[in-house]
Amino acid sequence: MLKSVGWGYPMRELLRILVLVVALTALVIGAVLGLLTVALSLGDSGPDTLSIITLGGSLSILSLSLGSASAWHAWQAVRGNPSTAFRPKRIWLLAVLYVMALALGQALLSLSLLPIFAFPFLHVAATTIPALIIVALIGRALRGVSTWRDLVLQVTGGALLATPLAFIVEATAVLLIVTAAIIGLAYQPGGLDLLERIATQLQDSAWLQDPGALGSVVLTPAVMVTALAIIAGIVPMIEETVKTVGVAIAGYRRPSLPQAVFWGIAAGAGFAIAEGLLNATVDLAGWLVVVVLRVGTTLLHCTTGAVMGLAWYQGLALSRRSRAVALYLASVAVHGLWNALTLGVTVLALKSLDGGALSTGQVTMGLGVLAILALLGAPALGMVGGLVGLTVYARRQVSPQADTSQPMTFGRQEPPPEDVGQED
Repeated sequence: MLKSVGWGYPMRELLRILVLVVALTALVIGAVLGLLTVALSLGDSGPDTLSIITLGGSLSILSLSLGSASAWHAWQAVRGNPSTAFRPKRIWLLAVLYVMALALGQALLSLSLLPIFAFPFLHVAATTIPALIIVALIGRALRGVSTWRDLVLQVTGGALLATPLAFIVEATAVLLIVTAAIIGLAYQPGGLDLLERIATQLQDSAWLQDPGALGSVVLTPAVMVTALAIIAGIVPMIEETVKTVGVAIAGYRRPSLPQAVFWGIAAGAGFAIAEGLLNATVDLAGWLVVVVLRVGTTLLHCTTGAVMGLAWYQGLALSRRSRAVALYLASVAVHGLWNALTLGVTVLALKSLDGGALSTGQVTMGLGVLAILALLGAPALGMVGGLVGLTVYARRQVSPQADTSQPMTFGRQEPPPEDVGQED
């Protein structure tokens, strides 16, 4: 049977205020860090200046937009004002804006037309719009099962809460693994000499910028096994745990199955947006290819977000913990396979280098071509099919009489009648 949570009126009011405070905090911290990064980089004329400015500007834009939207919705909830149902129209306009952002962004990079001031806005648009299109299409298919308020809060949670949390946990895990590996290598015969040689090479900027030399180290069996364990194992486990933290926080409201699935998709979209803003600034020489390839990763995060939303529904609303764990493991497996594919494409690109003669931009472009060939295959199509299937499944659970235009009370919401009383 479904269990009553018992949240009283004072607790709901406290939660509304807490959401408002968190939104304002994320807004201020993100905007200040981003603007400070931009300010400190304006006087620098190094090769990475534009990348740093783009990263800082993107962080400020994302924090100001999502933070202010979440704060406004939280304030409206404090005042008891309702939020309208999310039923987007004219989704094709987003596709037009996406193409325009890609074309103008690449033009600014190629022609150097004030890229320092204009490019971060186009970068944010090109990285964000695919996720918004996915959310809009599914929200429309689910007949307005969620409100704008819930959508904004879940996207913000995935972008400004889950992403930093995942980064901190992943960095800590990688640091522990690297420390253990260094200690183990130091006790091996000749290990100290090898560590000294590696440390010397890492201090050589020319060596770091030589893809061929870098590949000679990266492609060793020990490094590859460690990288596979981290990228295809630890990272998916961490990200799938924290990515939909917003759905878990809102779980006391006992959302319906369609709401939980859609919230998971929204949280995954927010996570994909924040991750894409960071990853696509690493090497702007191949910006267009990287941004286009991020569409596949956005699909991944939205699909696994939907699975995790369903997992939270099974675990929190119906107390089916075994099913929740199974769904979590399925989400981790899909994420891990995708990351393993990405790692394999990277290895192929490194092995194809001609003695380090290729420039970084050429390497990125070559990597992009290989990745495009891989991502046009079964994995991407499988995720599209999975996302469509989950949407159809959730749509069948939507009640025709559902009214999502009521105010977000941070209270309980009854699940679909067919799920009441079901147990493992």
